[in-house]
Amino acid sequence: MIIGDLFSDLAITAGVSQVAGVAVNRNSILFVAHLFGLLPLCLLRSFTFLSYASFLGIGGLLFTAFFMILRLVEGSYAPGGVFFNQLVASGGKNIIVSSFDVMGTKLIKSLILISMLTNSYLCHYNAPKFLRELQDATRKRFDTLTYSSFFGAFLMNAIYMVAGFLTFGGMSCGLILNNYATSDFLATISRGAIGSSILLGYALTFDGFRTSVLEFFKVKEPTQKLKDVIACVFIASVCAGSMILRDLGVVVSFLGALLGSFVIYVFPSMMFRGAKRQLVKSDSSKSLGLDYHVAGGLIGLGTFLGLLGATVVVLKVNTGRVLMFTDRRTGLHKNSILSCHVFSD
Repeated sequence: MIIGDLFSDLAITAGVSQVAGVAVNRNSILFVAHLFGLLPLCLLRSFTFLSYASFLGIGGLLFTAFFMILRLVEGSYAPGGVFFNQLVASGGKNIIVSSFDVMGTKLIKSLILISMLTNSYLCHYNAPKFLRELQDATRKRFDTLTYSSFFGAFLMNAIYMVAGFLTFGGMSCGLILNNYATSDFLATISRGAIGSSILLGYALTFDGFRTSVLEFFKVKEPTQKLKDVIACVFIASVCAGSMILRDLGVVVSFLGALLGSFVIYVFPSMMFRGAKRQLVKSDSSKSLGLDYHVAGGLIGLGTFLGLLGATVVVLKVNTGRVLMFTDRRTGLHKNSILSCHVFSD
């Protein structure tokens, strides 16, 4: 989804609308990127050289934070700003008009944000791998790596969220770069860097996914043919899904609500209860104890929170509407379709 959105805007910036008689749009870009980009990378026998793509990704993230703050401070997207006027004149992205002070903030929508935040914990399945690959691995060094990495990730994401929301308000898209004008040179650089890093680093993430699938089905010595089949099926499925799903915010919040809640609360509690039962079974002198029942309560809590968050996201999507309003600061009457993920109106 991110690749489709970023490279679609890059094609608009470059003025490319057709190649060899084929229209250049989001779906055609996704098809080409998956077939000629992601699939060959996922079929590689070694991903060693792709590890350097992480440096491109870090550079792109830092640059994105810089330019978002710059555009917020200079007011380029505020009423009267150069890019604001361009977007209003073109009419192609009228969702740029901020919705501040139009309808206020609704507390129920905070559940969507919480659902997104739970994605922060979905990386912890990689902790054993990071510990194993850490040079001179000790508890202290691993703690330092963990704390510094999570703090850095928190700081960067806080900048994106705050700067993006203060710039575009409730019209902020799930992928915030979608809000910026295709004529914005700094946004173009950011799209190129982020898109390239995702394209090159995709195979590294896929390798972890494939390893987990093989371990789940207890395949100890998979053949190369089996690995290639998994890659082809996975890429085809992801390509089809990304063509259908367009709102990154909805996907992240929905999966965050379900997977996040189950990975954080449900699965660990189930594993703990199972281990505790085995311990009591092997030693009759021991009892299940209070923590066993607390873990049972966490299973129920995690299930409830997951379903509640997912329900809120689904209801939000199904109640999409056209908002008619006059921007108080510009006097412009807007008929803005709220096609982007909205935190507050």
